Amino acid sequence: MKANVEATIEEKKRIKVDESRKKKRKVGIKPVKVVGYARGENAIKVDNDAGMGQVFANLIFFIMTDSAAPQKKSKNELEAIIKAHGGRIVQTNTVKDENVYCVADRNTVKVASLRKMGDALIIKPTWIFDCVEQARKDFAKGLPERT
Repeated sequence: MKANVEATIEEKKRIKVDESRKKKRKVGIKPVKVVGYARGENAIKVDNDAGMGQVFANLIFFIMTDSAAPQKKSKNELEAIIKAHGGRIVQTNTVKDENVYCVADRNTVKVASLRKMGDALIIKPTWIFDCVEQARKDFAKGLPERT
């Protein structure tokens, strides 16, 4: 019996584990990402002509979905357009003592629930594009900016 134990110990010593095939863990520090903020080539560019930057002044928006038609814009692009024209962005529709315009193009579960409750002002992204376009036309005609 002792011979069997010694034989198995000797056999285990001869067998070497191939360490090169083992997956090595990558150890490193991941860079911190700030949600909703892009720099460099990933930055969202907005066409903003001088003189009409305050179309959405004193208005608060909650972007719920992206825009599909007539212009395909992501949530971030919609937020950038609104911010560039004087609007404020919040991440929820329940801001105290404020009217928040919820922007939604698709009827998701959250949009449907807000519609069902009936106390949210839900608009389509087309309204935002129309306001910006009207401001451009007014500025081109030389009309004063209205807030």
